[in-house]
Amino acid sequence: TVEYAKMLERAGAQILTCHGRLREQRGQNTGLASYRHIKAVKEAVSVPVFANGNILFSTDIQRCLEETGADGVMSAEGVLYNPAIFNFTLPIPSSASPSSCTPRIPELHNPPLADLALEYLSIVRSQRTRTTPSGVKGHLFKFLRPALVRERYHDLREKLGKVKLNVPRTAEEGKGWVWVDKYVEVVEEVKARLEEDAREATDNGRIPLEQLITKCPKTGLDLFPWWIAQPYFRPLPPPAEGKAAKKAKATAPPHTSKTSETGTPSIPLETLHDSTNEKHDTVASTIPAKRPPEQVETDAKRAKVDLALHMEPPTQEDVRSA
Repeated sequence: TVEYAKMLERAGAQILTCHGRLREQRGQNTGLASYRHIKAVKEAVSVPVFANGNILFSTDIQRCLEETGADGVMSAEGVLYNPAIFNFTLPIPSSASPSSCTPRIPELHNPPLADLALEYLSIVRSQRTRTTPSGVKGHLFKFLRPALVRERYHDLREKLGKVKLNVPRTAEEGKGWVWVDKYVEVVEEVKARLEEDAREATDNGRIPLEQLITKCPKTGLDLFPWWIAQPYFRPLPPPAEGKAAKKAKATAPPHTSKTSETGTPSIPLETLHDSTNEKHDTVASTIPAKRPPEQVETDAKRAKVDLALHMEPPTQEDVRSA
């Protein structure tokens, strides 16, 4: 990676962005980016380097800059769920640990998600550039995800998904399009319901939001109340077997079955399923004994006769096509 970065610099690149992940770390296998490798790139070149990866909360930005020495920070998925993550009006503490987020909920970094969605729609309406309704819908689903995944909001999730994409647009540029109003209508309903939830959960503001922060049991990261903008992180899937392990399993000799005193083949105990509650001798006794060759041949002939009896005679069309 370092040599590749040097090559890009020699070729005339003026800014480099280092993702800090392997090629295989995509989608469900994204995992954590390596700040150590980003730091190595930064120390090897003289042009500005932007670091990318692991930016979920506002405190992660400062930590990334300190650990990598990078000149700037990029974020992709984190910004899709919370575009306010780069709002630096409030100071960011520099003592954040990798496994924790901000101990409080700064409104400028994590605003109410419905307000964030409405602000986004107002920006869409003000643009002279045409924006596809499907693209807007995708962003709204990410903004509103903490609420829409809850059962109380499933009806609004379905309503948002059914907004027609062929709603007529206004002819005048710079004034947005009529179909934006359809999205605003749904988001306003989400906002009203979220405000009810917030009043009930905080006892009309008597309970601080910080007391409502919980921990994700799979990742250990903080979960904000569902009406607050926050990142979405997927836990890693169980580790897959490597090629060497699969090859060893494929080439391993099969278990040789031993025959008990009663003449019944026995099976290794490790092949039993964990949920088996039967005694081992009972399980072994259910395995059929090997049939003699003459019985196998007789059964095969009988199967051919049964198949011939049940076959329908060919039609004239079948004969002509043949």
